[in-house]
Amino acid sequence: MFGSKKNDRENLIPSLAAAIDRAQLDSAHLSVGIPCNEASEIIKDFKRNEIHLYDGKLGAIWEVGSLSELYRGNRQPPADAEMNRYPEEYVPLFASVETHVITACNVAGDRTDEEFIAIYTAMRKYPDGKDLGIVHRIVWQSAALALGFQPYSQEETEAAFAQLARSARHWRMGASSRNYLAYLRQHFTK
Repeated sequence: MFGSKKNDRENLIPSLAAAIDRAQLDSAHLSVGIPCNEASEIIKDFKRNEIHLYDGKLGAIWEVGSLSELYRGNRQPPADAEMNRYPEEYVPLFASVETHVITACNVAGDRTDEEFIAIYTAMRKYPDGKDLGIVHRIVWQSAALALGFQPYSQEETEAAFAQLARSARHWRMGASSRNYLAYLRQHFTK
């Protein structure tokens, strides 16, 4: 998902680089794996900070204490109007979250637009706060993976999650609508 160019390797958080090297993972195809039992049922109480990395063949666990420890630098994000267009430098973060959302919902069941707004708002305001369930944990882990590969500041990450919440809000038609997820499936599964 992230690529394996030399500059990507230089940007890796050391603990992620170590997990990749220990398991000899292909970082070009790395994603968050959802822990399942032998019957392919999701393990519902998996730990948020134990990220199951998977490259399509091999897996490993990357332990992350908090999302906030992965923030790097103090770069400021663009204005909301520009963030609304998903600027190229933030595509890895947006893509990591939104592609993993589809996978999480395929395994754990679809969530409403309201639930996505709540998850993204929590990720913006309290990234290491209360656990809101399986999909929230996968969003947290996918954000950690993106932050492990690219140097995003706290402000940039908050702005990205504010945009994701606006996106979910844009698609909301009512308390039970699932239009945001339908849009993601259409967009990412062409």
